Amino acid sequence: MNLPFTKMQGLGNDFVVLNAANLNEFAGTQTLHQWQEQAPLWAKALCDRHFGVGADGLIVLFDLNEKRSYKVPSFVHSYPGSEHAQFAWTYTNADGSWSTMCGNGLRCAALYLLERGLVDKHGFSLSTAAGSVPVRFLPEQMIETDFGSPVLDGAKIPSIWQEQKCVGVTLKVECFDTAYDLPVTAVNFGNPHCVIFDLVKGDQLKVLDRSDRENLEKLAVYIQTCGAFPEGVNVSFAEVVSRDKINLLVFERGCGWTLACGSAAAATLVAGVLNEKVAKGCEIVLPGGSAYVSWGHDDRVKLSGPARAVFNGFLAVNTFAGGTLKASLRETVS
Repeated sequence: MNLPFTKMQGLGNDFVVLNAANLNEFAGTQTLHQWQEQAPLWAKALCDRHFGVGADGLIVLFDLNEKRSYKVPSFVHSYPGSEHAQFAWTYTNADGSWSTMCGNGLRCAALYLLERGLVDKHGFSLSTAAGSVPVRFLPEQMIETDFGSPVLDGAKIPSIWQEQKCVGVTLKVECFDTAYDLPVTAVNFGNPHCVIFDLVKGDQLKVLDRSDRENLEKLAVYIQTCGAFPEGVNVSFAEVVSRDKINLLVFERGCGWTLACGSAAAATLVAGVLNEKVAKGCEIVLPGGSAYVSWGHDDRVKLSGPARAVFNGFLAVNTFAGGTLKASLRETVS
């Protein structure tokens, strides 16, 4: 049996996208019923860049219409605001860990549904574990997602800090020859983010620069594992170019360096505004391209950027055994 899938990318952040109806038909109702347990196994197998399709994450889309032919798992129905949404998703990182939010993934999910005539071209809402996300389709193949209001309270991010706004809080770094205090800003947009501007040691010279990937990764891994963020964290290294432009590198929990991260771009804009470095509307330049982020007077943050389908293919489901997807994939380029 061959399960249809689509490989998609947004600014180089890539995903395997599955329709839950197909998953139910080809892999069986038990797979869908146990999706919380099954998703990490499927994600690790499908996202493997050598033995699978290759991706940063796995997206599964659920139709919330009562006329669908399968039963939506109860944990998906429990998402806040799901009663007002047409579709819901689950997002699983390449390493099998769960994530409630992925900005680039949201745009890819939206385009997947639009291209199949399943949502209105004027926009719709996609239900996630972090809440219902409004989506709009803009001219020139751009897609806008509404991230809502940022969570800034240290306890809710969650983090070790108890401040109501974790702006420029001190993180003691001990992963290099000498320990030093690093100012960071913490934000949550459905997943936790640690944003670092202009890596400096107090008022002294820069400790690192963006070309030093080896030590940047060492620092990112340290931040993710030092206990400051109990649920892990996406680490963003931001370079302010001007009041309306930031260069950004992101080391994501669950997949490492990525060409783009939409929620990190949104978090960086918020962090930049709170640190009085940028305006409330800004271009965020990532290795995979530019996203445009704004923080409105209504406290809602919106991001617009592209999404593209890369190819469609078929997965031989009967080769999925013991939690490992062992057999070859047959790809049909569309």
